[in-house]
Amino acid sequence: MRIDLADTAALAENSISLKELSWSVTARDLLVTCLARQVYRNAGKTNREVVYTFPLSWKSVVTEFAVTSGGERLVAKAIEKREAEERYEKALEKGDSPMMLEVDESEGLCTASLGNLMPGEELVLEISLAWMADWDNGAVRIAIPTVVADRYDPDGSQGGLLPHQRVESNFLAEYPCSAHFDLSGILAFGTVSCPGRTIKVSHKPGRTIVDVPCGYADRDLALIVSELRQTPPSLYARDGADWVICPSFTPQIDPQPAPAALGLKVLVDCSGSMEGASISQAKKAIAALRALLTPEDTVTLTCFGSEVQHRIKTPRSCTAGFWRRSWQSAIEDIDADLGGTELMQALSAVIRLKTTEGLNRDILLITDGEVWNAEELVQELGKAGHRIFALGVGLSPAEHNLRHLAQATGGDCAFVLPNEVMSEAVAAFIAKMRRQPVADIRLAALPDSRPDYVIETGDNAFAGQSYRFFSALSGRPSETPVIRGRLAGRELAVQAGPWKEVEGPALAALAAWKRYQAEVDDEERVALACRYGLLTDRTNLVLVRELAEGKKAQAAPVFERVPQMSVMSGMQKVESHSRIGRRLFNCLSMRSAARSASFGAMEEVCCDAIEMPMQEEPLRILSKISAAAASCSEVIDLGAKLEACLEAEELKQLWSILGEFPALDAEEKRLACLILLIPAVELHNDKLRARAQKVLRAINSLAVRDIIAALAGRIV
Repeated sequence: MRIDLADTAALAENSISLKELSWSVTARDLLVTCLARQVYRNAGKTNREVVYTFPLSWKSVVTEFAVTSGGERLVAKAIEKREAEERYEKALEKGDSPMMLEVDESEGLCTASLGNLMPGEELVLEISLAWMADWDNGAVRIAIPTVVADRYDPDGSQGGLLPHQRVESNFLAEYPCSAHFDLSGILAFGTVSCPGRTIKVSHKPGRTIVDVPCGYADRDLALIVSELRQTPPSLYARDGADWVICPSFTPQIDPQPAPAALGLKVLVDCSGSMEGASISQAKKAIAALRALLTPEDTVTLTCFGSEVQHRIKTPRSCTAGFWRRSWQSAIEDIDADLGGTELMQALSAVIRLKTTEGLNRDILLITDGEVWNAEELVQELGKAGHRIFALGVGLSPAEHNLRHLAQATGGDCAFVLPNEVMSEAVAAFIAKMRRQPVADIRLAALPDSRPDYVIETGDNAFAGQSYRFFSALSGRPSETPVIRGRLAGRELAVQAGPWKEVEGPALAALAAWKRYQAEVDDEERVALACRYGLLTDRTNLVLVRELAEGKKAQAAPVFERVPQMSVMSGMQKVESHSRIGRRLFNCLSMRSAARSASFGAMEEVCCDAIEMPMQEEPLRILSKISAAAASCSEVIDLGAKLEACLEAEELKQLWSILGEFPALDAEEKRLACLILLIPAVELHNDKLRARAQKVLRAINSLAVRDIIAALAGRIV
């Protein structure tokens, strides 16, 4: 059934300033540069301070921030963080229009602040990024995260984000997006795919052009280039008087040491955020293990959410009898029904499990990674003696969290979208677990090299994966570099890829960022970031548009936090009633620190409401689910909140409007009124009645399942 949400969507159109997103990506071999564009338009009648927090690609660095408005383009400067914040606030007080970009490196999130976006004004933010893609056994994945999915947040801190940086979702938010990829070098000759997206591919001499023409920012975008026959070259570029170099080597070790038997511990995320496609993928990954493990291997199986459930606690040999009797019964009822994502608790419990003596201690973690404070996980588990191989599933997994965790423990990380083949990713992981990585990696000295400027990438080097250094020379490189390491007790000397010069400042900026991360002196770090114009945890990018006297803002701006789209919100409209009810309950339980019996009552009311006959008054169903939400101890009393937000005349108008729905009792009207109208209380009084009528009429015309989906977005 098609849903007409035109009137309700009009409210979102006027209240959300972000209108469109696009990315233009250029990949020259493994050097990726990306120009991200964000279009904003203030359709309201007051000046606004618009703040939008969005995810960054893994290991990317922001190298430029520019704003275009009225045909004028301004470029920001990198300034020490506190000074940048002061400059922004002073410009805002003067009525000018400051713009600022800041980053939370621990969460992989960036925040754009647009001060004094005037009524009717449109502007375009341009954010330039650079990173090095990874080459893994003939495949390269270029990922553009488009949305921050709901994350488990038991204490409500969102990982320590500042109040203005906080992330929220809105079911009514819609951001059209598009992407353009220009591939050259070794990438021009591979097979291109973009799971879950429609693409147009064209070819030019030495280049492959890929366009993703339309879509929405409700799931991540990943371009996969596979079947690559050439290994990556070593890159170099001019950096002032020096030459910055990035030697790359891909160890193809022959002969390989004998494959090791595994003491595998499988840990499956069964929290509420895994509901739907994610848990289906997890089941496919578990099923794939049967064809990959041998009787010499042992395995345990643990599921987790708010609690940890050991399905197979003692390591068991992977015999035919084990697969037939124990494994099948252990996995048959796995579902996304265990509440919140207590990842630290689960990993600690799995690490404590007995490990078969003499076997590798590896954890296969299958999850969407949707947690805050992943940095704490990394610090705790980095020395636990277990390698974590993280398999990210779902439409928008927290890539930053999972890669960080895998890297810190000496493991690896991979991502599989719902349209991709899960068994291939699991097989690649098992093969890596059986092989030892190259250790003690170092770059042999080159002529004219700077000994104080040799920086590792910090990645783990498995056979068939690329590994890089950054360094600098006083002259153009000529001699092919050699990289040394140790594998299974023997010394290796591997020649890096041939030299290839690249144009532009991106490689120098990446090298500077690596130097910044390695530098221990704070003053030196800030100076380095400012010299190269980098966005870091010590520097913000800021600019000020000075407005003419007659055009300056005359009042303080209204604060607007741009919400995230609900991840694949369109899919919610075709799911079964019971599935949506389950999602609503999980979303509510994830956001409360309480663990009480009220959750059982809340779940029962939610599910009972969903199963009502279709002819039931839709607004009544909405109200009953609102009442279920109110049973959560962390939700403020709804009636008190309503009366505190509205004036007496407004309340009178609303009761009159709700009189058009005689089937509702007083409490149901109050609850429905709160859910529908509180997000619009900033509207002028003379417009409140008309807006409210449009919203109520739109909601009253919806099918039951769509009301539930819309309500879930509002409550969350």
